[in-house]
Amino acid sequence: MERLLGLAINDTTLISKVVVEHRQIFELGRGMAHGGWGLGVHRHGEMLVQKRRVTGGIDSASEVMKAGSRHSVLHVAGPRPGLFELERVQPYRYRNWLFASVGAIELPDAFVAVASERLSGFTAQGRWMSCPVECAMLLFMQAFHRVGELDRTRAHTRVLRDAIRRGCDELVEVIRQYTEPKLALVLHVRDFAYVLSLGRPVGLRELSLGDKVLPFRRRTESHVRAVAYTNDPGEGWGASLPSWSMAEIGPQADPTVIALT
Repeated sequence: MERLLGLAINDTTLISKVVVEHRQIFELGRGMAHGGWGLGVHRHGEMLVQKRRVTGGIDSASEVMKAGSRHSVLHVAGPRPGLFELERVQPYRYRNWLFASVGAIELPDAFVAVASERLSGFTAQGRWMSCPVECAMLLFMQAFHRVGELDRTRAHTRVLRDAIRRGCDELVEVIRQYTEPKLALVLHVRDFAYVLSLGRPVGLRELSLGDKVLPFRRRTESHVRAVAYTNDPGEGWGASLPSWSMAEIGPQADPTVIALT
């Protein structure tokens, strides 16, 4: 079992208020004892990740508030057979990018073998490519490298979208040799997150502050906008990302839905 949760907010000074008001959605560790927990954010000009084994002491809400980032990506997975390996805990980091997925760990070993054959040169250099999640990420990273994105400080979103489509096409082509894709994933770079639904539902939910809906109060926080996304939407999540589409979530935390087919 896996859970993926992301948060985007347009004003980081109010992140604590938003998270506290919606704290229940950040309780990711339930039922995941001894699995892996990871958080990824963009801070100080680079991607930062923290990972650990799931214990009763992990408070995801507090960790997100402490990070204070415009975008946060959380991933939790239950224990896997064999020894616990921190290297297998998501999200993964590659240069300016964060990657997290739900469903990739279920892909067969044959997927790793075929995907590894397609990965070469700069993208594959120094990589073991020993698990499906890393191979899935590297297919996207190779697509970015081909259009020069990995060598730029800030590529146009049009370039990013095209590269994501190419990476998605290649990933799906390999997966369909063995099974039908059922993935949800996020690719995060700087102030943009790209959330993809590849045959697996993804919920989207606007997180508002209570002051916004009480007109008799001062509306000093009415500008705040925050949106969360997850593969595990519960009651009250509302909108779902259409299957085979992606949501582009920029600095203003305003999702734009883009078809992938």
